[in-house]
Amino acid sequence: MTPIRELLLVHHTHTDFGYTDLPSTTWDLHVDYIRQAIELCERTADYPDEAKFRWNCEVLWPVQRFLSTASAGEVARFDRAVQAGQMDLGAMPFNTGTLLDAEEWSALSRDLAPLHSRYRPSVAMQNDINGMSWGILPRWIEQGVNLYWTGPNDYSAAGNPTERPNWWWWEAGDGQRLLVYLAGGYNNGYFYTHESEWRRGPVPSSSDVWFNPPEPGDVFDFSPSGIARAHARCSKRLTELPAVYPFDFLPLSVTNMWRYDNDPPLEGLSDFVRAWNGAGLEPKLRLATLREVSAAAHAAAKSTSLPTLRGDWPDWWADYIAPLSTEVSACQAARRRLRDIPATSSLLGVMPSVYQPKVDEAWRDVSVFTEHTFSSFDSVAQPYKLSALGHAAEKNGAVYRAEELSRSAMTGVLRSSSAYRPLSASRFIRVVNPSEQPREGWVSISSAALRFPATAARNVESGEIYPLEPFGQEPFWGAPKPGEEPVVEVPNDVWPFRLTQLRFRPGVLPARTMRTYELIEAPPFAPLAESLAKLPAGLFDSDAEFGIGQIVFDIFDAFGAREDLLAHSAERLEGKVRRESPHVLGASPLLSRYGAGTLTRLSHPHCYEIEQHIFIPTGGRRVELETTLWLKENTVPQAIYLALPVAGQKPTIWYDSLGQPTRVGYDQLPNTCGEYLTVGAGVTIEMQDRRVVVATPDTPLCCFDSPAARSGRRTFTPQTGTILALLHHNFWMTNTPITKAAKLRVRHVVEWFAAGAAPDPLAVGGDLYAMPCAEAE
Repeated sequence: MTPIRELLLVHHTHTDFGYTDLPSTTWDLHVDYIRQAIELCERTADYPDEAKFRWNCEVLWPVQRFLSTASAGEVARFDRAVQAGQMDLGAMPFNTGTLLDAEEWSALSRDLAPLHSRYRPSVAMQNDINGMSWGILPRWIEQGVNLYWTGPNDYSAAGNPTERPNWWWWEAGDGQRLLVYLAGGYNNGYFYTHESEWRRGPVPSSSDVWFNPPEPGDVFDFSPSGIARAHARCSKRLTELPAVYPFDFLPLSVTNMWRYDNDPPLEGLSDFVRAWNGAGLEPKLRLATLREVSAAAHAAAKSTSLPTLRGDWPDWWADYIAPLSTEVSACQAARRRLRDIPATSSLLGVMPSVYQPKVDEAWRDVSVFTEHTFSSFDSVAQPYKLSALGHAAEKNGAVYRAEELSRSAMTGVLRSSSAYRPLSASRFIRVVNPSEQPREGWVSISSAALRFPATAARNVESGEIYPLEPFGQEPFWGAPKPGEEPVVEVPNDVWPFRLTQLRFRPGVLPARTMRTYELIEAPPFAPLAESLAKLPAGLFDSDAEFGIGQIVFDIFDAFGAREDLLAHSAERLEGKVRRESPHVLGASPLLSRYGAGTLTRLSHPHCYEIEQHIFIPTGGRRVELETTLWLKENTVPQAIYLALPVAGQKPTIWYDSLGQPTRVGYDQLPNTCGEYLTVGAGVTIEMQDRRVVVATPDTPLCCFDSPAARSGRRTFTPQTGTILALLHHNFWMTNTPITKAAKLRVRHVVEWFAAGAAPDPLAVGGDLYAMPCAEAE
């Protein structure tokens, strides 16, 4: 190892929009921290250059908020600090996991383009999260980013691509490369000069009058004896660096020690550096910006042979989304509409001004939700504490708004079409497939909105007639009719249930297609034969451990299990897991003019009720599942999976990683997560004679071959086509909620295609959109 001659102290705060305080409070804190940092930059302007206070804004959202609320004078002071090299900006909007997708990134980039243009951030800094979608690499490079600094948290992590700290080149799918600094934890700079943490309490809130940020000298003691102790500690730590560490300088993250997260600039740090260097100690200390680190690293890399690693970076923290299964499903629904709105608008001849403001706002809310802080630090230990409840209200409220805004924006597009007519004045509807690929699915019509009798939809071009089928009952205001059989849902409703939807299947709609149908009265149609409800031959593995659509519970001993789960300790977990499936109460046939299937009711102690529809449309190449679980509130650690055992040995399984097609086990960095994977809309399973799409539109987290063993399984190559959609788990012990009572309804679609086809899970699990319209010419 090259001797370390200089430590580059990169001072910042780790940005959690929540965790320590309510998200709304942390917004205000981070804006104020920028003001405090400006003050410290100005106060130390005459210090030796290496001791001048420097502040790195870890992510861009607080900077955006600061600039939008600051006075002209404050903005000028901020800009002077940037120009003087005492203030710098990371290029990421916030710390995020692999739930981020290409469309969301595009929306974020449009929103933050003025900041990128004005300040040209060159380093993407991401902390806490221990993975990243490699599809982001070309997007970073296009923005001018030349270094990725990542400070993974060891908490719940079982492996990194290399030892750390270390440097390497990360190669994108298109062959471009980006320099990576795989750093230690985001507070590790403190532990290079201290044996133990300063922090008091667990995680005190900013409003707790009994706790306060460290005063000057509390944390970094710049007295002669304090400097001597710090130097001795540093010398010891430097001997523990990996033997392959390549450079003679070592960047270290330095945060404050009040809570570790969401903490202010550390007053006194400049005095510590000045005293250390004034004593003539080695290595030398220097307060540095991200830009300075990048420049030093690129200069050193010119004369150093660094390894190149190619592939996706599966995230050990990807399962942080699993406890919020209902909200994640709502997030995915919002994404689908937001993706489809521009193309729908174009097909209908609607101007972007009709939808763009709501779409931008909805994407922003999606991002508020996907930011990596999902609850307060004590939300599992104290789920009814006001901070936990308040955090959930603010965080979850963002995704509920996004889902509603996406509906409103799509409705605005449909109603703004010149072809639109109110259903009260029309018998015609138009169905739109905005996708670049064919789509198949149901078209639903509100039965309550119909003002005329209709039993079928007639394609006005071909004359083909499609019967309308009743679908869905919801509680409807009013008293039950005499003799009416009540429909019981959990929790029990006080209103009677009524039919609310009619639906039909117009077949496969080609890409970017619109078709018009007339609602008519037609003679009754007989349903198709029940025998058609057979699964497509050879599509599923009859010898697999779990059957098609089987729900699997992994339930762990409550006391102490969460710590074992997060430690990925198979030895400590032995004997603590109970694996079981719900009890089948009964099944009934689902007969339709468009196919056939079954409705199965199941029972499990952790659910009020479970229902599952399995539907096989005419044609026999597609299976659609809709699963509803009425979850009971539960504090016991549990995971719930849904099995989709596609037949095939050693297949190639593809997924989308932020726009980059990626093969499981082949296009992934070594030692990264093999327990589960964020697959977005689904996966494509490639075999010699066919390709099978498993669409997971509502459940973007999957396991392969078997449920996650929580054993720290590293990147691996699947041996079968079995996909296990992770519907829910509550394994984490901090900043995620316990299992809350909820009605979780999720869809899955399995469809096979010929070998050589290029199907898209987005299209297979995508939606068709319909509106009442004028009579076709």
